[in-house]
Amino acid sequence: MRDFKIPQAVAMILLASALTAAEAQNTKPNSGKYNATPVRAQVEITQLLHEFLAGVPSGKPEVYDRFFADDVIYTSS
Repeated sequence: MRDFKIPQAVAMILLASALTAAEAQNTKPNSGKYNATPVRAQVEITQLLHEFLAGVPSGKPEVYDRFFADDVIYTSS
């Protein structure tokens, strides 16, 4: 059985990227203000990330299958 581990720093980078993209979509043109209401995608990504980080210590492949796309190839040192 493979040892599936991902550093939390990588997961946090993924989350930061997703949240930054969500904020960019919430920007109203010409107003310079952000919409304070989270969009559905932002809420779902945040929830998925929390579920993933909670399941990582178990090492179950299902945790990784749900989080990563089918075409992702993850390698570590």
